[in-house]
Amino acid sequence: MTPEIFNGLSKSKFEWISARLNFLSEPIDLVDTVYRIYSDIGIKRKPKVEVANGSDDAAKRLSAKKESTEDFEMGRNLADRLMECSIRNADRALKSLQANCTEAEFAESQNMIFWDLNFQFAQSISLPIGASEPFRKLQENFVFRPAPSPCWGDMDWLGYYDICKCAWQSNIELDTPYLDFLKLGGFQLIAFENYCLVILRPTAISRNENLALHAEDGPAVSWGDGSGLYFWNGVEVPEKLIETPELVTRSEILDERNAEKRRCYQEVLGSERFGNLLGLEAIDTKLDQFENEIILFRTRERDKLVGDHIYFAKVICPSTRRAYFLCVPPKIKTAFCFFRSCSFKCIFRMRRDLGVISTYSSA
Repeated sequence: MTPEIFNGLSKSKFEWISARLNFLSEPIDLVDTVYRIYSDIGIKRKPKVEVANGSDDAAKRLSAKKESTEDFEMGRNLADRLMECSIRNADRALKSLQANCTEAEFAESQNMIFWDLNFQFAQSISLPIGASEPFRKLQENFVFRPAPSPCWGDMDWLGYYDICKCAWQSNIELDTPYLDFLKLGGFQLIAFENYCLVILRPTAISRNENLALHAEDGPAVSWGDGSGLYFWNGVEVPEKLIETPELVTRSEILDERNAEKRRCYQEVLGSERFGNLLGLEAIDTKLDQFENEIILFRTRERDKLVGDHIYFAKVICPSTRRAYFLCVPPKIKTAFCFFRSCSFKCIFRMRRDLGVISTYSSA
């Protein structure tokens, strides 16, 4: 790859990402773009299009459709057809790119552009938002579970071609309105044969230095309808933890079964308040094989529900340096016993897989 092409791709990628993440501009009317998407897959009749300015607005509009039987069985098939059509067009376009550059240049452009776009949009924005509680609930009450498509997760491969086509002087356009939909302010599209719900992009997104969704004093993702999502270093957390952490209760922490979310409670509240809130006292310590301190805690009072103290082990992940409070069975009375019975490989596999450590697991 020549320096000129390399510099051109770098500049184009930066400008392209910046333009997509510019939330100051107003989304443009997307109705005509939706009509083009439907026309692409052979549906000539124009669907009724509704535009939602956030997850709350979208939930209200879908709830109004819940009792209708109108083309609900078409939902998943239609989404599959949309994706198939778009991928077919993209494949043709990418083959055109490959014909205008060497195999090594094509591979280098993928590493330089595609994976960056994938991380910037699909991994750090689209997937966490799509897996968030409000967006899961959008489809919970529908038997048909329509696949949302297109969405911001498609920014990677659509943007990759859009950035590269000028550098490689491709003469084949990426013939899909998908890209226009995303460029003009669409965030997600939920399609049926005669009805289509468009969810607009957020009005603001906040991320940390690692590009994970994160905000310390408000929602990390905000929409025009006033709805928002709260994230702490990429983990979705309750609004209360960010907006009014002083009101977090002991029971809310103990009821949280997800180790990552419980770690967020500890980080936001601070170890001292976290421990005081739970009434923890350190009963034993030990160094692990990485020279990190394992501290075994237990609640000062017996839990009325289980009839015993609740035990926690504070451990340090050797790769991320994050501290985790893991619930452990009452039979583990010393840090050495905990270390011997649960190797670090087991601990962090359970953290990753959200497995269970007896009935007292935090994962």
